[in-house]
Amino acid sequence: KRKQYDAYGTASFEAGAAGAGAGAGRQYWSSGPSIDPEELFRKIFGEFSGSPFGDFQTVFDQPQEYIMELTFTQAAKGVNKEIVVNIQDSCVRCDGKGHEPGTKAQRCHYCNGTGM
Repeated sequence: KRKQYDAYGTASFEAGAAGAGAGAGRQYWSSGPSIDPEELFRKIFGEFSGSPFGDFQTVFDQPQEYIMELTFTQAAKGVNKEIVVNIQDSCVRCDGKGHEPGTKAQRCHYCNGTGM
């Protein structure tokens, strides 16, 4: 029973599960296929590196870091604080269109097609 519990948790002892009552010896429980979420995302949205409008890494360069001082009580219980974040919401050259002004859809060389 310990081996069943380690492998399947409490589900192995529920009605219809292997080793539970009259159905002992038959396995009704299955976990289904294991899917890597990153691989699923790539299959749905494709690889950004092959995109004609830049790549994912360019859009989200480096994470921003903000240092904020908190008391122990604030950190333990939680607190709401406001911070000011300066972001560039669209490319100044292509105005967020992702291509050079006056041209058809091709990569803007100023923002590398990100629009930001």
